[in-house]
Amino acid sequence: MSMDSVLPAASVGYAESLAVIGAPVPLHGVLSSPSGAARETALLILNSGLLHQVGACNASVELARSAAALGYRSLRFDGSGIGDSASRSTSENHEQRAVSETLEALHWLAQHTGTQRFVSVGLCSGAFASFNAALEEPRIEGVIQIAGFAYPNFKWKLHHYLPRIYSARSWKNRITRSLGGRVQWRKALPDAYLDTETSAGWSIPPQETVAAGYQRLTQRDVAMLNIMTGGESYWYNYQGQFKDNFPVLSQARFEEHHLPEASHIIAERDAQLSVRQLMLDWLTRHFKA
Repeated sequence: MSMDSVLPAASVGYAESLAVIGAPVPLHGVLSSPSGAARETALLILNSGLLHQVGACNASVELARSAAALGYRSLRFDGSGIGDSASRSTSENHEQRAVSETLEALHWLAQHTGTQRFVSVGLCSGAFASFNAALEEPRIEGVIQIAGFAYPNFKWKLHHYLPRIYSARSWKNRITRSLGGRVQWRKALPDAYLDTETSAGWSIPPQETVAAGYQRLTQRDVAMLNIMTGGESYWYNYQGQFKDNFPVLSQARFEEHHLPEASHIIAERDAQLSVRQLMLDWLTRHFKA
């Protein structure tokens, strides 16, 4: 059976409406709702870094519509200063603002639909915000992180360095760098493709801080899904690295998937379908109502 045949059809089973969240400077988004009866659980789909609410490679749109076709309301929205949402004057940094605006969107969705159970979804910095928002809001009962926190460990070093010992290309690159050569591919990329998260105010917290967060979510029995790609190979490179780094996750409702052939923004069509199917399968297992 092909991947396309097991995903809900994107053209049926849902309706969409504009969401205008807050005042006097509102956040804007799109609410995807099932055509029939809705389940009790709704999705909050966050921005990926500074990307518009359609998501990297349109992934947020396709996830929202597929989830709605399965009965889950899905709200994808732009944080202030991103996409359709105007900038707000605030003393919060980017990290704090992403969390507070996620909770603002949650309150809006609860008020307008009666939903009281939520799953937060994000890629990259959106994964960070998804995790941090869940720590603040007990109604978030599920967290999906794509390309989120990762910390190298001893096994990571084995997976990273051992293949390079036998790689002629690796030795060639090492010699080139030692002679003062530069890696040209990054210079040739347009600025839009380069990492903007540092300038946006995001930082990776200490591993101990994230461990404490996972401990809290585990105690609350929050369901968690972590998906990592080949784009994070300098931090994460083998299946099971999360549970090795955070033993508490062995006691949690936690799933971990490594897709080494996928790029960071999951630009490959086969990888997009695989990731979406992983999320939908996880959602229907843990949030049937």
